[in-house]
Amino acid sequence: MSKFDVVPGTSFTEAENEDLIRLLQKVAKDDFRWPTEGCMRAAHAVVPYPAFEFVVLDYIEEKNSILLTTYEGGIEEYRGFWHIPGGYINNKYPDKQAVCSAIAGREIGLSNLMFADVFAVYWWKPGEHPYGRPVSIFVRCVPRDKKLIVQTEKLHFFPTDALPQNIVPVHLRFIREHFPPRAH
Repeated sequence: MSKFDVVPGTSFTEAENEDLIRLLQKVAKDDFRWPTEGCMRAAHAVVPYPAFEFVVLDYIEEKNSILLTTYEGGIEEYRGFWHIPGGYINNKYPDKQAVCSAIAGREIGLSNLMFADVFAVYWWKPGEHPYGRPVSIFVRCVPRDKKLIVQTEKLHFFPTDALPQNIVPVHLRFIREHFPPRAH
């Protein structure tokens, strides 16, 4: 097959196929960092990315409360919204605890979250996420020391029946489905 022949079943030439393989290997070698936001969005539109969403609960004043943070990441459409903290998973993490520690350290400044269990999995529907269709893995996490979670204006426990208005819609739906208001 020459470099100009089309790979069977695709519209790629052999040369394009080799370039794609080389570039993806380069992304992996570069600690899974994409060179630009545009590249990340293009890849995300093709391949569903898994993300851990950290469900950290507390019981405050006889009410279930969930930890939310204001989103300040790369997805412009969600900046300033409250969300369940979390982040994308890639192959550089050796296990689920390492994922929790690294992402929680980056997202909320707490590397002391312990993985407890998988609470739910949600594959975003077309149009719900600006990049594509990620897979959210809602994991219950427990802080090794609850005193280390200091609430601020950007990191706060909210009673599940008294949530702020501007929450990432999929996260709001998750909270309402899994923590419905209790009858009094």
